[in-house]
Amino acid sequence: MKEYVGAEVLLLSRVIKADSIAFVFGGRNPMWAAWWLKTLNKSVHLNDLSAFNYWDAVGMVENSGERFSKEQILSLTEGFKPKLDKLSNPELTRLVPREDAHFFDQLRTRIDDLPPSLKGMAMRAGYLTIRYVQVLDTSASYQSLKQPLPMVFHNLLKLQNVRVTESGEGHAHRQEAREFVKKPRADVLFFQLPTAEGLNLEQFKGERVLGPVGREIWTSGPAKTWLPTFRDAVKGTFGDKLITQEAYDQALLQLLDSAKDYPLWVFNLQESDYVKVLNVVKNFRKPKAVHRFDARGGVGGYMNLFLVA
Repeated sequence: MKEYVGAEVLLLSRVIKADSIAFVFGGRNPMWAAWWLKTLNKSVHLNDLSAFNYWDAVGMVENSGERFSKEQILSLTEGFKPKLDKLSNPELTRLVPREDAHFFDQLRTRIDDLPPSLKGMAMRAGYLTIRYVQVLDTSASYQSLKQPLPMVFHNLLKLQNVRVTESGEGHAHRQEAREFVKKPRADVLFFQLPTAEGLNLEQFKGERVLGPVGREIWTSGPAKTWLPTFRDAVKGTFGDKLITQEAYDQALLQLLDSAKDYPLWVFNLQESDYVKVLNVVKNFRKPKAVHRFDARGGVGGYMNLFLVA
């Protein structure tokens, strides 16, 4: 994960000095940028069409101070059966070994009964527990290394408790991007654009399903129950597979046309995408500045360009 949020926070709080920021695409990196800005008493709106990213924002950005008690954390995993007759979400076996899927199936059912902010926190802790299993599952000595899953989950949820902030004002949204930007909610509109690949079948390949598809299977259930609806919602827009540069440019043109009333746009771009996005932005307004942040020293890091228009 490329979670280099320091540059976004510095730019939006110290350079631009924005009091209210709307993030069009929540995702992984912008969620933490929004969370940090909220701790600085900013007003933030975080939008994402995916169920996992939406609940992530509900738990960590919209949450204004609700935390788990020790008793609540323990009760989430009490009384689990070691094995179920039938999994309510059989696709969990595409995320973790079958023997572990029984734990996550029961945990997911318990999470649904929680109030929204707590549900969002537990959803994140649950998926991080899945990632813990996935990482260890690649080891030949998996069973000897694995800690009890309830303990792993409890510890991760305690970390979520520590991160909850009562500062600022946070709002979580789950709308297609063009709908989200139609009504200005902030002084600054922040874009970290999805890739042209969108949510595609390539992410279903391999022994373990990872990334956005894996997070949605954990959150929303078997892919056949949510993937067709998701694809219909994003057809021809970001989230779809935009095969040509023309299709990508058209999706961006439509989005920016809906966002014309915002005073300021900020784009976080990789260097390879800068010129392409700049050419589309020029159809609407003249760029004001470009800020560089070099994260190439980190694993998976790249040169970030922040285009302000």
